[in-house]
Amino acid sequence: MNDLILLNPASGGPLHHAHLCTVNALALQAVAARMPGPVQQLLQRWQALQEDVRRARHAGEPQRVQHYVLGGAKLARLGVFDEAGVLRHMARMVLQTARDPALPALWCRACVEQLAAALRELRRVLGPRGAVAAAAIEDAVRRGDHARLAPC
Repeated sequence: MNDLILLNPASGGPLHHAHLCTVNALALQAVAARMPGPVQQLLQRWQALQEDVRRARHAGEPQRVQHYVLGGAKLARLGVFDEAGVLRHMARMVLQTARDPALPALWCRACVEQLAAALRELRRVLGPRGAVAAAAIEDAVRRGDHARLAPC
């Protein structure tokens, strides 16, 4: 699935779809505006962290990659995102970042570590389907299949 599903906090149903590699900033702002204050702040911080991670804005602080992954998981637990969708999104975005030759090696290693964590969580959330999805991502990583993993 190539969409990150934002969930309506009132109904639990889908609220908006955003492309995996470039979560639409305006869509997230619209969702954030409807969230309670603390959730709204967390969503805004997560969005900023996503940009920081992708661009390695704070390359000397690789823990920001982990904060990004943990923040997305927390938003899923709070019902903002579909958990499997956000895990797929983060795995692909972190992998795309890890493969960027313009970024520092320390940053790329932090991304690879967090990719492993996201894939473990994906296996947990989806059960047998998660194992298949994670194996496909891992197989594509081994083969160097950039197009399949980073569709943007």
